[in-house]
Amino acid sequence: MEFVEVQYRSIGKSELSASVIGLGALHFGVFCDEGQTASLVDQAFDLGINFIDTAPLYGNGQSEELLGKVLRGRRDKFIISTKVGLKQVRTAEGNFGVDVEKLSADYLRRSVEQSLSRLKTDCIDLLQLHAFDPSTSPQQVFQALEILRSAGKIRYYGCSNYSPTELEAALAAPNCDLVSAQIHYNLIERRAERELIPLCIQREISVICNRALARGLLSAKYKQNQPLPSESRAAVSARIRNLLAPDVLNLISQLESYAATLHYSPIELALAWLAGAAQVGIVLVGARSQAQLAACAAAADRTISPSERSAVDGIVKQCGMLPAVMESPPVFFER
Repeated sequence: MEFVEVQYRSIGKSELSASVIGLGALHFGVFCDEGQTASLVDQAFDLGINFIDTAPLYGNGQSEELLGKVLRGRRDKFIISTKVGLKQVRTAEGNFGVDVEKLSADYLRRSVEQSLSRLKTDCIDLLQLHAFDPSTSPQQVFQALEILRSAGKIRYYGCSNYSPTELEAALAAPNCDLVSAQIHYNLIERRAERELIPLCIQREISVICNRALARGLLSAKYKQNQPLPSESRAAVSARIRNLLAPDVLNLISQLESYAATLHYSPIELALAWLAGAAQVGIVLVGARSQAQLAACAAAADRTISPSERSAVDGIVKQCGMLPAVMESPPVFFER
């Protein structure tokens, strides 16, 4: 295995020191069975990746259960992040979606206890509020979380999918101790730069990036006028196919060409660009295979200089895509 010099960063004001590249466990229990999950966790360990992000929603609890099994005997080698606050629902069209749970003290306690049981651990390192609950005051939510922390059930807590307005409301609570904010952020979805990231900088909150490769678009595997890769997510997802507009694919092609001048792969350029962005602590990669994880981990010792960041911005402007990039994603919480 190629040697990778892994970077580690503190998560906000916490004592957690996490690898910049983190392993997203969204696919565990869905696309990855126990054997595949074990091989990816083994590989992550060998690569120095110590942060794993999961949620009860992922695989309807299967992601947490598989992690509980494969982490047996080495739980202390990893920082485990899981979440509370979302449930799966079926839309009027018959599709699956998600809805927000009411974050009562009783719900939070039960959800954390269930996650602890599935993960086969005594304490969750980072518990993230999966979405903002407008029906419960942040002060009440944080009071319940502090009780869980005092009981040794969680070490730290953060938030996920919050809009700038929601994050401001949370931070206004006198007992708020958020250390992280997980957001959709990548080279071509940069709306967070306008308000959300500056707020995180101001309050010393670490940004955890998901959708780091824009649902696979920034890997440059989708080409204009070429068939979709047979095993790609776009092959089975209309939502992703709708993103493959000619102007988007042209921009990605230009970025791929620029990456080649740096002797980087498109994935390395995209992840190194993220890792070098202000206040970014962790870049999550949702690998489904060892080859994918290896390709992402290679970005751990890549850097992007200020002039190279400017060159990337120049390509986005030249392609006429800057307004669209700065307005994406259209929503902070995608149901």
